[in-house]
Amino acid sequence: MSFNEYDKFRLISSDAPVLNSLISPIGALLKSIDLYSREEWKDQERGAYQFKCKKYVWDASGENTMRSRSLLLGLLGVLEEQGWALYVSVDQSSTGGNVGSNDTWYLVREKNWVPGMKVWHR
Repeated sequence: MSFNEYDKFRLISSDAPVLNSLISPIGALLKSIDLYSREEWKDQERGAYQFKCKKYVWDASGENTMRSRSLLLGLLGVLEEQGWALYVSVDQSSTGGNVGSNDTWYLVREKNWVPGMKVWHR
């Protein structure tokens, strides 16, 4: 999962069923906290699906920081419900600049995970 510009984030996976299982619950989360703007395939060939938030959630200050934190915690909750655990968060950028660039989350899930199984945090 990469966090882009000031108001977007992307799910990136070459495994289409993985992406499809996350799109609906993440869209529902964004709508529940009134941040949903739109969603689209950023690059379907490479497996990149993008969500755009209503506000600049990655450049929040003051009271808006709580909305950003709620979103991040909600994302972690949705991911865990789907068997995923955050493995590492890396400050990764291909542009060399820091304009609207944020961390990239790398997530892991047990190979044969099914709903109801425990989520292992490494």
